[in-house]
Amino acid sequence: MKQSLISGIEYVPGYLDLQTHDRLLSAVDQRPWQISVDHRVQVYGYHYDHKKRAAYRIGELPAWATPLARRLRQDGFVPSIPNQLVANDYQPGAGIFDHIDQAVFGNVVVSVSLGSTCVMRFTQSDADGSCEVLLEPRSVLVLSGEARWRWKHSIPSRVSDRWDGQEYVRSRRVSLTFRVIPDEAYGVPSGAGIDVTLN
Repeated sequence: MKQSLISGIEYVPGYLDLQTHDRLLSAVDQRPWQISVDHRVQVYGYHYDHKKRAAYRIGELPAWATPLARRLRQDGFVPSIPNQLVANDYQPGAGIFDHIDQAVFGNVVVSVSLGSTCVMRFTQSDADGSCEVLLEPRSVLVLSGEARWRWKHSIPSRVSDRWDGQEYVRSRRVSLTFRVIPDEAYGVPSGAGIDVTLN
C-alpha cells in the first residue's frame, strides 16, 4: 500500500543527516532505560498519571535532544518547542498496539525514527479501511488534526515488512516522540509515582 493520504499526516524522509542520526542513537543509549510492558523507554519533561489523567513535570529534556526539539519548532512541525519526549526501544519483531495518544499530550505528535525501518498502520474503529506509512530511519512523522484524533496507529509485531514488493527485515528501532503538553494538562504533583507504560 502506498504512503497514507490521511488528513493530518506529514511524513518527511531523510529529515536527519546520517551523522546526526548516529549521534542521537549513541546519546540515547548513554542514558538509563526503564522497562515498560514489552519494551524499554526513557521519559523526559513530563510523565502521565493514568488514574488522574494528568501530566506532571519530571524535569527538562536532555541536552542531546534540545537542538532537535528546537529544530522541529523552527520547521513548523509543532506550535512551540516540545516540552516532553519519550524514547522507545523496539527490538526486532516488536510492535505496538492500536491506540490514540492521550489528549493530555496536546494536538501534535512528532515521531523521529532511528535504526530500523518499519510500517505503521492507521485504522478507525468505525471504518473497515486502513492505511499504512513506511517509517524509514532518519525520518519524521507528524500527526495532527484528523490523524491525531480520529485514527488509531499501531506497528504490527513481525520480523519484516513488505512494501512496494520489497521486503524490509527489521532490526532494532528507536523512536523519539516529541510532544507539547499544554498548560491545562498539568495537575499532578511533582514526584508522583512513575508509570512508564505510555501510549
